[in-house]
Amino acid sequence: MSSNQSTVKALVQVSVLLPLPLKEAFDYTCDSSVPLGTLIKVPFGVRKSYGIVWKEKGTYPSKKCKPVFEVFENVCLPEVSLKFIEWVSEYTMTSPGQILRMVLPLPEAFDMKRKSTLKPLDFTPIDTPQKPQLSMDQWAAAEDIKRSLESGEFQTFLLEGVTGSGKTEVYFDAIENVLASKGQALVLLPEIALTAQWLQRFEARFGFRPALWHSETKKSKKKQTLKALMEGQVPVMVGARSSLFLPFSDLKLIIVDEEHDGSYKQEGGVIYNARDMAIVRARLSGATCVLASATPSLETELNARIGKYRELHLQDRYGGAHMPDVQLIDLRKEKTAKQTWLSKPLREAMKTTLSRGEQIMLFLNRRGYAPLVVCQGCGERVMCLTVVFLLCITSFMNSFCATIAAPRKTFPTLVLSVRKKIPTAPMGRA
Repeated sequence: MSSNQSTVKALVQVSVLLPLPLKEAFDYTCDSSVPLGTLIKVPFGVRKSYGIVWKEKGTYPSKKCKPVFEVFENVCLPEVSLKFIEWVSEYTMTSPGQILRMVLPLPEAFDMKRKSTLKPLDFTPIDTPQKPQLSMDQWAAAEDIKRSLESGEFQTFLLEGVTGSGKTEVYFDAIENVLASKGQALVLLPEIALTAQWLQRFEARFGFRPALWHSETKKSKKKQTLKALMEGQVPVMVGARSSLFLPFSDLKLIIVDEEHDGSYKQEGGVIYNARDMAIVRARLSGATCVLASATPSLETELNARIGKYRELHLQDRYGGAHMPDVQLIDLRKEKTAKQTWLSKPLREAMKTTLSRGEQIMLFLNRRGYAPLVVCQGCGERVMCLTVVFLLCITSFMNSFCATIAAPRKTFPTLVLSVRKKIPTAPMGRA
């Protein structure tokens, strides 16, 4: 080739996955080969869109393919995130683009043209960590989890213990082992309201605050966290179910606290249970997954009994604390005066408590005009005929509030707060 002859670059055709609810990826051309998972910006219709390189199709691109606008060479999803996108997409029968939107929710955070004024995240311990003395049960459970972490193999534990038994301190000990090995840990919490109290305990234990990710986190803070996560600078993250999909590069431990909680289920968009997805994510990474609960879900309990999960039990409360005394009162046998809903034993207990200058908290299950509709003869509560839903009485309608008409089933004696004939309720909302 003569010196005055220009060198012709071989274009590469790549398949780009966009964060959109579309069935397929779209083909574009690049000047050179790009690793799978790399963030790029491409033209899509009349707008520009971020996406990732999903597949490479060779060096003979179609003339119809448009060229990419920009390649972010330093931003590449880890291989495990690509596998997770594909697995969740097939399992939930959802387009992979919708999963990508959860894995990489704010791709503009990596655009160097957009400057950020936030300070870099710092996870250096400030205060001296306060490590409590573990009980024998806690120590045994922590050692089992530690051996799993050291093996580097996937394993799921059910950490079951009564309220106050110290389950949090057990998985804090596991997080400490992950930090010592320079790995990453993720803690899923069911409610944002629990985060503040949990953060105080974490900061007292480790001397720094973990990264946060939930719906109330500011967008600018999320961009900062996502960028730090991709750079491998986030050792511990605590968040809601959406944080599970973030691109962790070296995830060693996943904690699902209160695994039985219904808020881990997402019903809109991509339908999934974060508890189940956490186990899949741990398996793909060869990580350890710990499901913590005082009242495990039926699915988790069954999986533990058949040997799929390793059971860890904390039988007693930490520090020798005793369980509260619980007394069940049968209102079928305990007679109360008219328009009186508190039983005699409860009223006496309240008087005794108040005489000592102590406080009382009552939880009322009131819905509608009457707290409940129950038969005094058999004790059965009146249920809806089509769904698992307790019926109640509305004062303004003087009728059952349910999805169907009042039940036609015959009860010996109905105890109602409204002493009137109850007509058949029209079709309405429960």
